[in-house]
Amino acid sequence: MGRDLEIQCVNKNHVPEWILMCLRPKNTLEVRDIMYDPNEEIEVGTGGEWITDNLHPGDNVAIPTTTNEPFWLMLVEKGVHVVDKYFTYFDGNECTQGDMVVKGYWYERLQVGSHSYLFQDDQPLTFVFSRLILASKFSLPPTNHMVKGSYATYELKNNVAEIILEALEAFQLLN
Repeated sequence: MGRDLEIQCVNKNHVPEWILMCLRPKNTLEVRDIMYDPNEEIEVGTGGEWITDNLHPGDNVAIPTTTNEPFWLMLVEKGVHVVDKYFTYFDGNECTQGDMVVKGYWYERLQVGSHSYLFQDDQPLTFVFSRLILASKFSLPPTNHMVKGSYATYELKNNVAEIILEALEAFQLLN
């Protein structure tokens, strides 16, 4: 067969007609009620590998800080992986070959002492050492308001915050 015999065969018998659908966003309060489970199991630990073994993209994790905040929250983009060469990231984190890190995006607390967090999806990725993870697998249900234009806000429930603070106390005793 030569190039002059190119034949295009298209069989449209198995393709259904297009259907135009308009999706309506759910009420934020309904979504929050669906997402929030007061009895959800939260994995907590103090630097053990068992807490990081089951991290997946989309998980929320808590990390201790040295600022006026007791902990930061991060949305995992890539689970635990080993750094293959030394680098310094934009936020000052230095990683050397062999370090175990988690890649993700920070949540920003709206006010000190508040349980509302802002997620900006246009922020750069960051890395944290996996040994610093205090808690994971907890939900952050959306609140019923947006800030800074169209950024979504999320709520850390009191019982989850208490569990994270207990894990933080244990972490500080070990370090």
